[in-house]
Amino acid sequence: MSGPAFESGRRSRYMRGGGCSCVRSAILVVAALPALDAESEKDKWKWGVELEATSRYDSNVFRFSDDQIDRFEEGRSSDKTSGRFDDIHEVDDFVLTPRFEFVVKGDGLYGKKLEARAEGKVDCFTMNTARTHPSFAFEVSQSLGGGESVELDLRYSLGRFSRNYLSDATDLSGSVSASERVYSAGIFDSGAARLKYSRRLWKRSKKRTTFLDRLGLREIEGAARIGYGMRDYEGPFPNRDRDQLTVGLDLDMQIAKRWRLELGYRFRYIATPGGREVMIRDEADFGVDFNADLDITDESLRTVQRADRSRLDHGVGFEIGWEISKRWETWIGYEITLQHYLSDERFDLSYRDREDLRRALYAGVEWEFSKSWSARMEGEWTSERSERLSSGDEDEETEYEGYIVYMSLAMRF
Repeated sequence: MSGPAFESGRRSRYMRGGGCSCVRSAILVVAALPALDAESEKDKWKWGVELEATSRYDSNVFRFSDDQIDRFEEGRSSDKTSGRFDDIHEVDDFVLTPRFEFVVKGDGLYGKKLEARAEGKVDCFTMNTARTHPSFAFEVSQSLGGGESVELDLRYSLGRFSRNYLSDATDLSGSVSASERVYSAGIFDSGAARLKYSRRLWKRSKKRTTFLDRLGLREIEGAARIGYGMRDYEGPFPNRDRDQLTVGLDLDMQIAKRWRLELGYRFRYIATPGGREVMIRDEADFGVDFNADLDITDESLRTVQRADRSRLDHGVGFEIGWEISKRWETWIGYEITLQHYLSDERFDLSYRDREDLRRALYAGVEWEFSKSWSARMEGEWTSERSERLSSGDEDEETEYEGYIVYMSLAMRF
């Protein structure tokens, strides 16, 4: 699948969810400018350089809930003192991304086609400049013949700012007010590696007619993928680090001459340290005397307890594509992901017994109006609902809803 929850080599998607209930549209304009293209007469290797400039609008870059957006817009003095919204200037943002890519193509194993790409880019946020960060990627694809191929994809990002999180409190024993909370920036490096194996499972034959032929199928391709990812947080947030394992299956069917149907499933296990961190809790909720003053009636007390953000994700989705003509293509897709958190920690209100449901609906159209130029427009609506909006910590990621629209213009040789 080529939507937010799935990956596909068919096309790259620039938007990944986010939004509030009053979301504005987003526009993405892409210009890919290959600078070099040479071929060695000796070994038939082709190489090239692509320079790409992208721009996009993101309506909710911090994935704030409606309540968090309302609080941000109020501009409370206590939040300025605590640093809750430091370096957060707007809920939405316009992002400029210059990208450099080096491409090599030629004969690989057994004389089969091999393609390798190395890229570097910088996401430049115009309003919330603290979110600006560089990313690097390397991808190699090897054809094995007979409709088989294998791909390796490596990615790494540096210094990504998610939002500010509670790190401490100035009142260590009494009731902690909003201004006595201490927030620090959640900044992390992230990396990912993915191995994908694709194989043609069935192809229409003119010699005989099967049940699949009667359904209008022309070709079926299957893919299996496994991946590893990580996040490494800076400063006071080692308990937010994560390691994740992803396994996915995809089925791509060519129907009639111009239609295609993609089905996908993804399982992801995210493991976090499950260590101790600062929380603000009411004694009466747990029957615990946090500050040892011989009663259990105090509210909003600082305490250090275990929090576990580990979870299991199960996602399914589909995409339907229609090749209107040789130069026009349109598609629509839907995905749903269940996020089941594994925490059984007593004081972990944000993640204990929590389940989230994420849904995404997207559609787009692409027009190749010449050999070198193409244009694309796509829209996406995303909704994530959480059980912990009312009982969890107000600073944690809970739920959001919105849509994004973007357009692209590309030139390639």
